Amino acid sequence: MMPLCMVISWVYSVAMMIQHIVAEKEQRLKEVMKMMGLNNAVHWVAWFITGFVQLSISVTALTAILKYGKVLLHSDPFIIWLFLTIYAVATIMFCFLVSVLYSKAKLASACGGIIYFLSYVPYMYVAIREEVAHDKITAFEKCIASLMSTTAFGLGSKYFALYEVAGVGIQWRTINQSPVEGDDFNLLLSMVMLTIDAIVYGVLTWYIEAVHP
Repeated sequence: MMPLCMVISWVYSVAMMIQHIVAEKEQRLKEVMKMMGLNNAVHWVAWFITGFVQLSISVTALTAILKYGKVLLHSDPFIIWLFLTIYAVATIMFCFLVSVLYSKAKLASACGGIIYFLSYVPYMYVAIREEVAHDKITAFEKCIASLMSTTAFGLGSKYFALYEVAGVGIQWRTINQSPVEGDDFNLLLSMVMLTIDAIVYGVLTWYIEAVHP
């Protein structure tokens, strides 16, 4: 339930960030700043810092709740925080990508929230196949599904739950292992995919903005 709750709780933040970025473009404030000599990279860095600070507060609070609220009692708190932070970075880059696809702030906000939530669907598909149909999903297939950051987050969260049920929690020595026999995916791979997602979203943002400013 943790990944779904996290995705739902961040839908509003995602929608608002997209709306504010597109509103700046819609009101031509970005063009004004360029005329004043502001570099485009500085513009995106400023938005990244703004989003990162906002989500970091949520990440830190959630880490404390999960650890000391006895949800992830046995897991290393720094690993929990690191996992959530990488996901937050991927989420910010997702917002950047969606923002360059729209020119109307309200439309971008609505569509961005919907796209963000729907990107969780591949995880639900994988989970149903594994837990209900008892099919074996390969690490490669999970990596492909993890090109959606919310899916990568969902897959990673599952390993926290599995290790908590085992009574040991996620530790540095188990971060690259799965407690399920025959499963060649793990939390570390999930974190790597989240990092790749952030990079891919960033590159696509740069390319699309360069082609269709």
